[in-house]
Amino acid sequence: MTKTQLVGKLAEDTGISRKQAEAVVLALVDTVRKAIKKGDTVKIPDLGGWRLRSMKARMGRNPQTPYSA
Repeated sequence: MTKTQLVGKLAEDTGISRKQAEAVVLALVDTVRKAIKKGDTVKIPDLGGWRLRSMKARMGRNPQTPYSA
């Protein structure tokens, strides 16, 4: 489902305009992004959770470069 489809479905189900539904979706995404950036965990029941994770760097490989041992 794309953002446009999500906005349309939200507007249809709630009876608000598409413009208002888009504002709600953008506000939700912005709020989650800011919370994660601060280091908080965001959990929405029945949807999922978001948190920032640190991962070790990996060595990248170019598959077009011939392998030489």
